[in-house]
Amino acid sequence: MTWKQFCLTTLITFALVAILVPIAHARYYHPTLGCWISRDPAGFADGANAYTYGAGAPVGTLDPEGLTVILPPLDPVGDFKRAHSSFCRLLERQIRSYLSTSWGRMAWDNFVSGSGADIYLAESAMEDALGASTEYAAWLEKKQQRCNSGRWWPQSKEEIGDTLKNPWHEAIGGVTLHLTSECKRCCLTWTVAINDYYDYDWKKLGKRDFKTEMKVRLVRTAQVMSQCGWKEFYHRGSLVKTSGPGCGDPANGI
Repeated sequence: MTWKQFCLTTLITFALVAILVPIAHARYYHPTLGCWISRDPAGFADGANAYTYGAGAPVGTLDPEGLTVILPPLDPVGDFKRAHSSFCRLLERQIRSYLSTSWGRMAWDNFVSGSGADIYLAESAMEDALGASTEYAAWLEKKQQRCNSGRWWPQSKEEIGDTLKNPWHEAIGGVTLHLTSECKRCCLTWTVAINDYYDYDWKKLGKRDFKTEMKVRLVRTAQVMSQCGWKEFYHRGSLVKTSGPGCGDPANGI
């Protein structure tokens, strides 16, 4: 169809519609004039003019059958807020159902609460989380062997990055461990700190497995588009440990 044919067809259609359009069982409506062209079967029940549409307010009312005027909701803003709140709760429950660990669900509940309150990990939780890090285990083994062989060093600071395994992969996932170590007389003292930001930032494809990345992008998109008030927060925790044959030596002060 050419542009001229389209315009002609459209004009003819609108002309036919404007003449008589039966949109109700009770009466006929004239869209150009914005009124009924047949009288209200109820007479003057809705006012002195038996031909008006929507009680004279066609923009803000509905009169689909030509018999009853439907008024707009009294609180459209409140209705929208309630509908939006229901949508957010549905989204929260749906995403939560994808989480398989208690730590993952707890972190998610804190995220969607909108409080932004940090989660502080107790010592037992820190040990459990560190047990899910292969990089930390390798670092610690290397430090212990070096210290037990008679080497010593003053306090030093390091950082290692790792992705925690189950059950922490859904709560913390990729994390930077802040490590401080010191060896004195065959006694190793070390401190581990976690200060991990719980968010759903996209990463380049290949940084993590495809399925996980797609879930992260889905949640991030939902967070931005839905405006549900979800807020990021930090997982924080620290742990101080000692090991080695010299840790019982009074000269070490331990």
